[in-house]
Amino acid sequence: MGRTSDARERLIDEAARLFHSRSYESVGVQELCDAADVHKGSFYHFFPSKEDLAGAVIEAQWEATCETVLDPALAEDVPPLARIERMFAALTRAQRSAKRSGGRTPGCPLANLAGEVCNYEPKLRRKLERVYDEMQKRFESTLAAAVAARELPPGTDVVAKAEALVALVDGAMLLSAVHDDPNTAARLGALALTLLKG
Repeated sequence: MGRTSDARERLIDEAARLFHSRSYESVGVQELCDAADVHKGSFYHFFPSKEDLAGAVIEAQWEATCETVLDPALAEDVPPLARIERMFAALTRAQRSAKRSGGRTPGCPLANLAGEVCNYEPKLRRKLERVYDEMQKRFESTLAAAVAARELPPGTDVVAKAEALVALVDGAMLLSAVHDDPNTAARLGALALTLLKG
């Protein structure tokens, strides 16, 4: 035990896995160290607390979400509303794949963590707030492009619609997990397009 060259990354990876498969609160520092094959002293070298590790997990998961879902889906190679449709399709595929490999529909790790910690971990709540603000900004940009392309009416409140879109994305992931149905994201994606145009 105690390999150090990639110990920090192993701790982040194992914490992400355990927080998502169980919960932030139920996983202790010793279990995290054991899962990552890291001594406790190494843990505290990298992270003063489990909360600090969770902050690093949030950053890593947001980066992964951007790289695997948001950046490809919102790329400007298709019209703006098609990008939103493509994003929900990507979320649906990810949930289907996760269910095939893990036996259940897991939902979104960031949304699950947000629901768990926002009321009692202010530092993590602020990190999550920044993530959701950044997601909303990306949607605002896409919806502004949809207005410019006349896919949405002039005068559309892109800020309000982007905020609603964040809620729909999060809700789709939550309900996918609640119903153990990865196709929930596809259904809510179709609804999102209808609401955006209304």
